[in-house]
Amino acid sequence: MSTVPAYFGGDLDEKEKSATLHFEHSGTAEHELEKQPALVHGGKAGEMDEAARIMAEAGRVEYTLAEDRAVLRKIDSWILPCLCLTYCEVTHLKGQQYSWLSSIVYIAQLVFQPLSSFALVKFPVMPRLKAASTPIKLFSSAWLVLAPAPYLEGCFGIACVPVVAWLLPNHPATAKFLRHGNDRAIAIERLRDNNTGTKSSTWKWTQVRECLSEVRTWGWALMYMCCSIPSGGLSAFGGIITKGFGFNSFQAVLMQMPTGAIQIICLIFCIWLTNKIKMRFPIIAVMTLFPIAGAVGLLMVPRNQPKSLLGCYYVALVLGVLQPLMYSWANMNAAGHTKKVVTMSLAFVFQCAGNIIGPQVYLARENPKYHTGLYVDIACWCLLFILALAMGAHLKHLNRKQEQRRIALGRPAQVKDSSVMSLEEARAYKEELKLALLAEGRDVHDLNLEAFDDLTDRENPDFFYVI
Repeated sequence: MSTVPAYFGGDLDEKEKSATLHFEHSGTAEHELEKQPALVHGGKAGEMDEAARIMAEAGRVEYTLAEDRAVLRKIDSWILPCLCLTYCEVTHLKGQQYSWLSSIVYIAQLVFQPLSSFALVKFPVMPRLKAASTPIKLFSSAWLVLAPAPYLEGCFGIACVPVVAWLLPNHPATAKFLRHGNDRAIAIERLRDNNTGTKSSTWKWTQVRECLSEVRTWGWALMYMCCSIPSGGLSAFGGIITKGFGFNSFQAVLMQMPTGAIQIICLIFCIWLTNKIKMRFPIIAVMTLFPIAGAVGLLMVPRNQPKSLLGCYYVALVLGVLQPLMYSWANMNAAGHTKKVVTMSLAFVFQCAGNIIGPQVYLARENPKYHTGLYVDIACWCLLFILALAMGAHLKHLNRKQEQRRIALGRPAQVKDSSVMSLEEARAYKEELKLALLAEGRDVHDLNLEAFDDLTDRENPDFFYVI
């Protein structure tokens, strides 16, 4: 069945039907985006969302819950190990040199970020190289010690490049592990409800301009900076801070061992709670209160109470859950491949800036109390708390506007966030929408028709902003 929406009208030839539906708008008519559906014309092959070409051949794919689970297991088994690669450095430095060691990595990332962002759209190999450029942090910290560590880590990072290049596909359409039956089409079809598309190799300046004109884009960027300034400082100086509680060097290292477990447990709890309450912004806002409390404790608790200070330090390290939650939330609220890349790249630029600033406010002369650094961290977390609540309110407002657009177009008005649903809940919700369409005498395949047309969230009336 053709995926061309009924409201376009007219007869299209086969060439036009197989072309990707593409929307372009003038900057002088920006207000029309909220009143009209996407205007469509046949697009060049290079402008297509790669998923659109696959689905044009496969058509609408029907699959069972068991098939859905099977494909998800394959994706998790192949993709997640590649995403676990990161980096770590271990050196002998003094005073403010610690600050510059932590900052210099992010200065390099900041310099190359514009080129990297453009390459992510134009070249399929770039995501693999970016992922492969970093070795395993936990591996290096657990097995490598002192002077040999940087050299071994570097060699390990280089060795990771061909491994990740082989394991990590650029797109579901090219995934080697999705060869059985309809696995490839199912992997793409199950992304339809996101309405964020998959990948297009065309750099679209209209999407860049739209992205830069939105307050939301700069809100995400500022939130990332508020996460990374404390993270960049506290993570770099954690060992020195704990040593200042009265522990010797060996004990200070031992005291760092529970930190990873604390952050993993807290992150799992946050994910579970998000799926429970079906919202993200309250979770992020509440989680900022823990590092605020921990940092205040580090400032206020007397230095002759090392156990209490250590407890405050562990509470402050709950900050580690904020960045993963932020990445997930921001990435779900932009559609259109170029717009997504620009949105996340800007956020990453601000994150790099924060990671550069963070260690610099931990002044060597204040070792081991670092009052200035902790006060700056507390200010960042307080601002992040306010921004999280403001962003949640803003996204709710945008969803109300989207609902009015769908009503005007005769589409189902009430849309829910399927990203926080289980597979069973998402399938039941989709059946609910289909029944609503049938009751109105409409085609059940009218759901998310433009999901793979590389439209932005403002161009696609079916897009739902994840709160």
